[in-house]
Amino acid sequence: HDFFIDMANIYRSIGFLEQAYEKIAHANSLGASKYSNSKITDSLIDLAQSYADIGQKEKAAKLLSEALSIALTNKEAKERVWSRNKIAISFFKLGQENQAKQILSDALKLSMNIKDYYQVIITARVGYSDKQVDEKVRDQKAWLKMGMLLDVAEAYAIIGQKDEIEEVFSEILKDVEKDGFSR
Repeated sequence: HDFFIDMANIYRSIGFLEQAYEKIAHANSLGASKYSNSKITDSLIDLAQSYADIGQKEKAAKLLSEALSIALTNKEAKERVWSRNKIAISFFKLGQENQAKQILSDALKLSMNIKDYYQVIITARVGYSDKQVDEKVRDQKAWLKMGMLLDVAEAYAIIGQKDEIEEVFSEILKDVEKDGFSR
């Protein structure tokens, strides 16, 4: 159970921000065996927003940087992209547009060059040929990449970066034309 994260969220909801941070830090110290990186990252992003809401933008930026460091250690590329998107949007809301753009640029590169195929799980049942399994793996990789690219495009839209959205859409269309999808 996410006891410490739940406690942090309750502390944050009543304005006890330092106590919330202590619980998040404790959850993080327990490691990935107890708490996923994405839950800790999400909690830090939420806490940063709470600090920003009361005008403590420097503290908020520090928490977002900490969230980014933790997010980069996530084993799943999809989670690393999703966390980067949320962190970039939060930096943008703090007025740190250049930081937001850099984080989204990194997320875009990760999405376009996904190599974490181990996260694509295909169960080869009796009766599937090697070719059928290869097609399923290819399709799953393509869908995973497309989903991550769309997430990046949405984050670019939120921060108002229209040219970058076109770049992402171009990449998606290029892949669709090249690979197609059997779904």
